[in-house]
Amino acid sequence: MTSENEITIIDGPAPTFEPANTNWALGLVESANPHHIVVTRLRAINGNALLERCHRAWQHGEPMSLHYRNEAGLETYAPIIAAQKERVPEGDVLVLWIDLDPQRFEIELGPLDDDDWDDTQE
Repeated sequence: MTSENEITIIDGPAPTFEPANTNWALGLVESANPHHIVVTRLRAINGNALLERCHRAWQHGEPMSLHYRNEAGLETYAPIIAAQKERVPEGDVLVLWIDLDPQRFEIELGPLDDDDWDDTQE
């Protein structure tokens, strides 16, 4: 994947994701595995150029990814499945529908007790 096939968040906090409550978004992803489609909104200097990069990649059958640092500060890539530009008084907002793998992004660690450890060796 080249940098032309990614939208990179250069500065600021990790993006916030909210559930995509639209059936059409789920229809974009065909797979036997469950998908977790979310939406994020990002301010953009030139939303038209970013949207055009998405459309160009998809027309050539190539993926687009969102490249950002997660809340832990680790570089993360997530596939973009749809994009739209909105205009607000402050400038452009890029609305991205992202396919997040819940196993990769929602890891919950809780306290362990003695029953969680298996000391037997096979």
